[in-house]
Amino acid sequence: PTGTKVSSSDHFSCEPTSTVGIVIRQLAVLVGCHIMVVNGDDARALSPEEVDSMLAEDIHRMPFDERCRIENEIHCVQSLAPVETPAMVEENLASMQQEIDLLPEKHAYDLAVFDGSDYVFDRDFRIKMLRADLWNPQKAALRFTRHLMYLSRYFGPPALKRPLLHDDLCQESKEFLRRGNYQILPSRDRAGRLILCHQGHTATSSPRVNIQVVLYLWTVLSEDIETQKHGFTIIFSAGESLLQDREHLSEIMAAANEGIPLRTSAVHMALPNTPVFTLLRTCLSIQARFLESIRIRSYPHDLSSIETQYQLLTFGIPVQELPVTSTGKIKTKNHLQWIQARQAIEKIRAFSSGSIRAQSITLHARVKDVLFRRGGNTKHYGNMDFLYLLENHRDAFFNPVSNHTTKKAVIQSIIEQITSQGGRFLTLDTKMNWWTEITDVDNLEDRITSSFYYHLTRRRKAMAQSCKGRRQAKL
Repeated sequence: PTGTKVSSSDHFSCEPTSTVGIVIRQLAVLVGCHIMVVNGDDARALSPEEVDSMLAEDIHRMPFDERCRIENEIHCVQSLAPVETPAMVEENLASMQQEIDLLPEKHAYDLAVFDGSDYVFDRDFRIKMLRADLWNPQKAALRFTRHLMYLSRYFGPPALKRPLLHDDLCQESKEFLRRGNYQILPSRDRAGRLILCHQGHTATSSPRVNIQVVLYLWTVLSEDIETQKHGFTIIFSAGESLLQDREHLSEIMAAANEGIPLRTSAVHMALPNTPVFTLLRTCLSIQARFLESIRIRSYPHDLSSIETQYQLLTFGIPVQELPVTSTGKIKTKNHLQWIQARQAIEKIRAFSSGSIRAQSITLHARVKDVLFRRGGNTKHYGNMDFLYLLENHRDAFFNPVSNHTTKKAVIQSIIEQITSQGGRFLTLDTKMNWWTEITDVDNLEDRITSSFYYHLTRRRKAMAQSCKGRRQAKL
C-alpha cells in the first residue's frame, strides 16, 4: 500500500494520517513492533512479493539443520521434542524451581503459595510447562508464572488451585464458546497434534470473554500428553471484520506470547489477499523472532475454498473436519457435542478422578489408536495400520488347519503390535460422543475376529467387482 514501509528489522514506518498508517500502527501495537512516524517523502511501497522475498532471505540465514527440523515438524515428519528420561525430568524440575525463586515478579505464584495451593506444585503441571519450552527451565519458569498471572486475572484466585473447568466461564463466555468461533477439531493432524481452529468474527462485549474462552481451550489442549510433547496446530481464518477485533486480538496475542501452557508447532492463516492482511501476515511473521516465523503459513483465501483445503492437506490436516461449509458458514454440530461431552467428563473426574472409567474416556483418539464404530473408520491412520495387519495375518487366521488356539495367537499378535506403538482399541459411545478404551480381553478378541471376517467379505466383493470390470472391458 502507498505510504507504507516494511523492513525485516522489526521496524515499521508510515504516514501517520493515512488509513494504512493507522492500521500499521495498530498492527504494530498488537505484535509489539517499534513505531517510527516519518514524512510521506521517506516512505515507499512494498509489494507482497517483496515482503515474501525479505522473509525468505531471513529464513535462509538460519542453519540448514535447524531450518529442516522446523520444516519437518510443520509437515508432521518429525518433532523437535527430545526423548524424555526420568533423570532429565527430575533435573529440569529442580532447575525450574530455582528459576522460579529467582524471578522478581511472580505475584500470582506468590498468592497461590500463600493460600496453600498444591496445584502450583503439581508435578504434571510443571512438566507441561517444561515440554512447552523444550525442557528449558528458565523459559518454562517464566511461562509458568505468566500463565498463573493470566489465570488469576481472568478467573480469580480459585483458578490457581485446580485446572480450569467449563463452569469457571462466565455466562457470556459460555454463550460465546457455543458460537463456534474457536473449536478443537475432533481428529488430530498426521503427527498426532490437536488442532485449534479460529474462524469468523469474534467481537464480543469485552476482551475478557475472548481471553476466558481461549484460556479454557488451551487448558483442555494441554491435558493431552501427545500435544504437550509435540505442540499443537492453529488454523486461523478471518475476514475484514477482524479489524473490528483490534482490542481483543491484542490481548489474545499477548496471552499467547506470554502465558500459553503449550508450544505452537504450526500456524496456518487463511486471510483475504488484501494489502491490510498482507501487512498483518508480515507483522506476525517478523514478530515471531525468526526461529518461529517459518512456522507460519498463510493462504490468500478463506477456509471454505478448495485451494486452501488442498494446501492444508499437505500439512496433514484433516480438512474434511474443518468446521466451515462451502459458503463460509460456521458448522457447530460437532462442537456442541464436544462441549456436552466435555462437561460430562469434568463431572466424572470431579466425583471419581482416579476411577478406571475416568481414565478410559477420551474425546480425541490418537493417531495410532484403532477405532471401532458402526460404519467403520478406514480413513483414520490407526485403522489403516490395523487393516494392513489383518491382511498380513489373513492366511494364518483362515488356514484350514488353524484351530481356536492358533487363531487366538494371531489375534494376540495383532494386539501386541498395536499396543507396542502406543495405540489403543477404542469404541464410540454414541450417546455421549466420546471414545472409551476396550479393556475387556474377550470383548476385544471378539471384535478383532469380526474384523477378520468383515475384511474377508470386503476383499471378496472387491475382487468380484474387479473381475466384472475386466469382463466388461473385453466385451
